[in-house]
Amino acid sequence: AKGRLQYRYHNNWVQARSAAKFGGLIDFARILPTIRKRVETDLSQKGMPREKVVALVIKLMDLYHIR
Repeated sequence: AKGRLQYRYHNNWVQARSAAKFGGLIDFARILPTIRKRVETDLSQKGMPREKVVALVIKLMDLYHIR
């Protein structure tokens, strides 16, 4: 680290932070197909109800890998 303070973390701390950060990812992966089906259902609604607008935003986030 050029001229900056560099921190070194204990291995247990790094593991705990990684588990906290990525722990819910498996649950999200399991429910993702259900979310995608709901998005498609909501996108098929007539007009522009709130559910359709939200579904459109989610679809765009999914298509373009927006976080």
